[in-house]
Amino acid sequence: MGLQLSRNMNQADPIIIVGLGGLGGGVIDSLKGKIKHDYDDIDRVEMRIVDMTSHIKNTHMTDDEIIILDPRGTDCDRTLGQKIFRTESVYEGMRSEFKTLIEKMISIAGEDHINVLIASGIVGGTGGGIFVDFTYMIHDLFKECHHKNYSICAYMFDAQSNDDQEEKNHRMKLNGQTALKELQHHMNITTHDHLYQTTIGQREITCRKTLFEEYKHISFCLEDDVKLDDLKKRMSTLMIEEFLY
Repeated sequence: MGLQLSRNMNQADPIIIVGLGGLGGGVIDSLKGKIKHDYDDIDRVEMRIVDMTSHIKNTHMTDDEIIILDPRGTDCDRTLGQKIFRTESVYEGMRSEFKTLIEKMISIAGEDHINVLIASGIVGGTGGGIFVDFTYMIHDLFKECHHKNYSICAYMFDAQSNDDQEEKNHRMKLNGQTALKELQHHMNITTHDHLYQTTIGQREITCRKTLFEEYKHISFCLEDDVKLDDLKKRMSTLMIEEFLY
């Protein structure tokens, strides 16, 4: 079953679509390639990719739509990904970028609803390392902009490998397990003990909202780059069919 539009959502609402990491970014790039004729003429849709390095092949995204956090990358280390994202200069730069974007969408929506759709892998160092902090940054920005009428939904991609003997594949598996635990925790924020709270630089961020209004967790087996590229195309088609149209 796909994501169901909530009672607050309307397919004509402005929408911000974000791909986190290499996998999430690749899916969003493929998605833009499929809807670019509509996208180029529709102000209500904005797309961004957030990654450490720009390794997207044959990108449909413009340079302004790709946000690079640290060209050195993470080498599949989700702890390093989170550390880089929580660096004050990186975090504040990211907040500034997305605050401008959210303010633009509010100017279009007025008091109406705004959708945010996130696509992220959970086994890598970028998507798996930053999806929680990034999403709560978006929640905090809507709060700062005094706009309560919004929803955040997500597609979370979990890649698995047949070869558990390779160190990187083993690390990816552990990343996925840890990320799923974090995801489940932040989807069950019901008490004071279940609360997102962190300090980055001089800024304290606290939120009692669940991470996403809805999400879909998709697992697949990772074999080679050709099949991975095909997977990104299939996942972008799925997002179009289930969420956008």
